[in-house]
Amino acid sequence: MMIGLFVAIKIKIISDKYTPALYVLPFLLAAQIINGTVLIYANYMIYFEKTHWALFIGIITSVIGLAGSYFFVRAWGVFGAAIVYLLVQVAYFISIVY
Repeated sequence: MMIGLFVAIKIKIISDKYTPALYVLPFLLAAQIINGTVLIYANYMIYFEKTHWALFIGIITSVIGLAGSYFFVRAWGVFGAAIVYLLVQVAYFISIVY
């Protein structure tokens, strides 16, 4: 995706104003990979009837996400939002696995 975006910007398919997206994309891609893994584990939690833990973990990570968004988005904008999204997904993954 990053290479495709870079090439599209260089050959002028996409405007140069989207160049900063190249720096945010790696964080979003990593967060999406972790999110996909979390969804697989969440299905196992449902199968083993541990949904109350998934709810509890979800509430805690949501609070972390809100607090992080409040501070990071204000300071760093879109890049801060991507960082918070990655941190929340990592926190959720670690919580759900252990």
